[in-house]
Amino acid sequence: MNDPAAPYDLAGLFGITGWVPVAHPEPRVILRLWQVFVDNVNPLMRIVHVPTTHQMIVEASWDANHAPPATSALLFAVYSLAVISMSPKDYSEMFSAPNGDGRVPPKPPSKFEVLRQYRTGGAQALLAAGLLTTRHTDVLRAFTLYLLGELDVELSSTMTAVATHIGMKLGLHRETSISYDNKEKTDGRNGKSYGQITFFEREMRLRLWWQIVRQGASVGNFGSVGSPNGGAICGSGGSGCNWLTAPDPRHMRLPLNINDVDLHPDMAGPPLEHTGPTEIVYLLMKYEAARWMRQFAERTFASQRAGKHNIHSPYELALAKDSAIDELEELFEHKYLRYCDPNIPLHTLTVCMGRLAVAQLRFQSWHPRVVVSAGESTERTPALFPQQSADAVFHNAVRVLDLYFTSRQVKRIKNSFAVFQMMADAVMRILVDAVVYVVSVLRVRTGWDDVTDGGGPEGGEGNKYALERPLRVVELFYAEYGDDLAKAAVDDKEQGQCEEVALTEESRRWISGTAFAVAFCDLTLEAWEARMVARRQDGETSTPEFIIALQQQQQERRQRKEQHKEVHTWTADPLQLSDDMSWKPVASWKCDGLDWELWNDFLQM
Repeated sequence: MNDPAAPYDLAGLFGITGWVPVAHPEPRVILRLWQVFVDNVNPLMRIVHVPTTHQMIVEASWDANHAPPATSALLFAVYSLAVISMSPKDYSEMFSAPNGDGRVPPKPPSKFEVLRQYRTGGAQALLAAGLLTTRHTDVLRAFTLYLLGELDVELSSTMTAVATHIGMKLGLHRETSISYDNKEKTDGRNGKSYGQITFFEREMRLRLWWQIVRQGASVGNFGSVGSPNGGAICGSGGSGCNWLTAPDPRHMRLPLNINDVDLHPDMAGPPLEHTGPTEIVYLLMKYEAARWMRQFAERTFASQRAGKHNIHSPYELALAKDSAIDELEELFEHKYLRYCDPNIPLHTLTVCMGRLAVAQLRFQSWHPRVVVSAGESTERTPALFPQQSADAVFHNAVRVLDLYFTSRQVKRIKNSFAVFQMMADAVMRILVDAVVYVVSVLRVRTGWDDVTDGGGPEGGEGNKYALERPLRVVELFYAEYGDDLAKAAVDDKEQGQCEEVALTEESRRWISGTAFAVAFCDLTLEAWEARMVARRQDGETSTPEFIIALQQQQQERRQRKEQHKEVHTWTADPLQLSDDMSWKPVASWKCDGLDWELWNDFLQM
């Protein structure tokens, strides 16, 4: 690929510091990576038509280094996402295979290095294809796939806005009806005609546009649905008026409920839709939810602005949310989930993610950060956060975690791209928010007799199960992310270097991550100590391994802290945040047990 002089100035946007062309892998590796992409990645987006793209990739693989820029960009995006989706074992087996000369490499290259190489090649190809001035859907499709592999949320948010602008320029957002009249393809900005467009292309353009809108929502570009006054509807923080400026899914038709084999480039019109689940069932459910959230926001706040139905308190808003979430749950169950086959991995993931979304919304709508912090108790709200509400939040927080980790155990899902995608869909912030809430409540709910969340049969063993279940999901959380938390918690030993250096955004996030890790680990130990005090009379003495590890880490931090004080005095030491939070066990669960605004700041990292 030649150095494209015109867009070279944009190379910095993609992190390209020099222009050394990246070579494609050999044909056999290209085809294997393509198959991994088809198996692990494509089921969760469906913006690539597998039958036609397969033929293109087979043809391009024989001389990929001389493929057109748009094709090259698509290839590199496929490589990157395939590598991301692979388990360490699968990755090692693929890149340790004999080379074309029969020799076996002594050690496969690190996944980080391979990803960096493929993403650099993808960025070069996109720039060579004239990304910012393109009128070709293929270039935008490759760019959208490229963005899926971007782990920096803020950079991804900025570049997703670019993808949105390009999509609107190409008129992708104008697909509102299934009616087929062999319409002309036009520039979305000025209506300039670019020839007739087939139904096949219309359907693939529609799928692409839904994916772009969905990615924008995932990275916060179009945020959680917020009220005009800044209150979040389905988020846990005020996201402002994002819903007013986002592409409106209410006016977009959903993709057809069909499989890839039902689509052909030469088809004369739309095929007959299936009545049961197809390859696109997971996406249809998510897109239906996006339209529902938009309709709920408009129905709730448009009427509020018109004075037809004023919401006077956070408590009343939470009740309105509950009613709306009931509608969404019924929609999911009756239109999608009841038809899913538990023996099909994609169907199982669809069921888990649908129910996870409902539990997530219920958890957020009644969270004390939303219900209590935003108002005061009045005659209309006898108690802002009664025991019943606390039980509901606790139950849904446990359910969020339970469903997430259940999803991770689905056959062929555990180590697939689904994990990466779920982190964007479920939003890691929500997962952390849920586990923080569960741990905070476990500081108080230390016995079986105070559990009323319906975790099992009434009384006795049912309550025992109900209490052990939240403890189990906390243990699963540490099994999954304990190493990352431990690493973040010990990074404080370098923070003295920040004493005389202006904090950059990156260092601020780094320090916030360290503070969160320390605070959360301390909170977990408080919950365990409270449990042991309450259960000592029952003779319970066994301590889980993750608790033992946390106790050792806490002791090491305290020793480092004492040594650090002898050398530095840093007034902004984030480790002291955990000492100032006043997390003390109380006689009964109260909403002011934690400073939720402080935790909200931590969760912005």
